Amino acid sequence: MSANNSSENLDLISDELIKILELSLTIPLHGSTSAVGLVTNFLCMVILFKLGLTNSMNILVFVLSMTDFLVTTLQLSICLCFLLKYLYPDCEVDLWVMGFYTLGWVRYAGFFISCWVTTFISVERCLCVVFPFNVGMIVTKTRTVVVVVLIYIAFLGLVTPIYIQQKLDWELQYTMGTNGTLFEKWVLTVSFTEQSASLEIIVDTVGAVSLSLLSQLILTFCTVWMISALKTSSKIRKVNSGGITLNQLSGAPIQEEKETGLTSKERRLLRMVICLALILTACNVPRYAEIAAYHLIPGMNVGKYKNLSGFLWDLSDFFSTLNCSCNFIVYWKLNSKFRKCFKDMSCRRRLNNNTAYS
Repeated sequence: MSANNSSENLDLISDELIKILELSLTIPLHGSTSAVGLVTNFLCMVILFKLGLTNSMNILVFVLSMTDFLVTTLQLSICLCFLLKYLYPDCEVDLWVMGFYTLGWVRYAGFFISCWVTTFISVERCLCVVFPFNVGMIVTKTRTVVVVVLIYIAFLGLVTPIYIQQKLDWELQYTMGTNGTLFEKWVLTVSFTEQSASLEIIVDTVGAVSLSLLSQLILTFCTVWMISALKTSSKIRKVNSGGITLNQLSGAPIQEEKETGLTSKERRLLRMVICLALILTACNVPRYAEIAAYHLIPGMNVGKYKNLSGFLWDLSDFFSTLNCSCNFIVYWKLNSKFRKCFKDMSCRRRLNNNTAYS
């Protein structure tokens, strides 16, 4: 009977293997992705600011880059704490728990803020398609700023009670020496209580499940709508360029192209927003798969699934960081003004360097 219990409690991923996976994923892969995201998002903020925050779309894209910059900076700091844990195993401060728990919840909130800002960008583009002549009055700069501030307040307010409940305490920990000797030491770490655990469950349920799924549903609807609008616009352009009227094709009267079609600038903006939405959706798949596993598999975070659950969460966190690190590529590919501004900055910097060394 005891043998059966021990086999049932045996983790699917051993402690040794999970340590190797953590060292290969958390430090080199996750850390390097965070560093790239930090640099690219900073460049995005500089370029977008130079281009001017003249309308709601520019403001939202700038806020998205700023939020992603915050997320990648915090994630890089968490990775450094993880590295310090292995470099200084005898440290009297639990650097990994302190870093992960202290910075992790803000980073957690930042990612969901990024999701909702992306969703708001998609909604704004959909309104441009549905109400092309009234969207300027519906989504004003002031209303955009108000909505962004409310999103920040909502998610930062969601994790604030965790920091209020959080306490630091000295804890007695035991470590095994190389010769099998058991050592004990007092370590300053974050103390976990039943109240804090219950609070974390509530925050996860509201933030990671309810609000996140709502954001994803709105984003999916807007993405489908925008793709449909692009296809309709392409059909209209093909018909007009061929000299054939839609009346000849279907016998039904239609409106003029300027009422049903999209300008080239609007099509480029739609493609950019669709790319941002699709990247976010793809990077959210591991997170939603993990949430589904928690609901379908009893005791997913304990027993033989404990290490597997931790690794899957690390994997979903990596994809969320990846999402926050690749927007620069989208802007570069689909925004000619963004490319031109970046090239001008690079040429100016190169010219200044040549002047300094001449």
